[in-house]
Amino acid sequence: VVEDHKPIGLINRNIFLSQMSKQFRQELYGKKSCIAFMDKEPLVVDASTDIDTLTVKTVEYGEKALDLDDADYQAHIAIAWPILYRGDYARMKRHIDRAIMLNPNDADTLANASYLLSMYGDGPAAVACAETAAKLNPRFPDWYEGFYATALFNSRRFDEALTVRLRQPDYFIDSTFHGAAILAQLGRLAEAREWTDRAVGRLASRFGGLERLPKSCMQIMLENNPYRLPEDRELWTSSMRLAGVPE
Repeated sequence: VVEDHKPIGLINRNIFLSQMSKQFRQELYGKKSCIAFMDKEPLVVDASTDIDTLTVKTVEYGEKALDLDDADYQAHIAIAWPILYRGDYARMKRHIDRAIMLNPNDADTLANASYLLSMYGDGPAAVACAETAAKLNPRFPDWYEGFYATALFNSRRFDEALTVRLRQPDYFIDSTFHGAAILAQLGRLAEAREWTDRAVGRLASRFGGLERLPKSCMQIMLENNPYRLPEDRELWTSSMRLAGVPE
């Protein structure tokens, strides 16, 4: 929610839909301001904030939310993300488990968990979460497929991973690199390198040119997808290398 070009609040989609689906809520709130449903103290940071500072602030904010309500499953899955990028995998896993235990039928939670569990190294659980999420929400958003393809890749189910990846080849910047990696594992190296060229072009455009990348494409992708297990990290690295990703 924005006022005078400044953010003043945040509306959580799941909470909003849950509240509005209750009896008489549409009659009571249908023509009123959305402010009634917003979090009036969301985490707001400057666009120039570096990722390390943002990660610390996000974890602190999430911990405060859980201090108020440890049964908030959305807070548990949200805080798992910055904890992943801090490399605290055991703590991340505890929050994932807690979120799923609190609400095992929330599709968005399971879809998020599918990627997080891929990074943790539990491919079968990651695939199961992704498939359950799609069943619970048949009209799922496109990002579900991005995480599902990652789970299949991490489970070494490359043919299936490619089928899913082709449905959403460029949803995330990482998605195109993943497509190249999958094709490389399938021995389709010419196609893999075509995907790599497209992936590198997309990444470079975000920074205003290849020469402006702060690190190599390989290093950026390794940091974006911080696998816990050495064998999973090696699979990702060797697949990108086969696909010709610049090091």
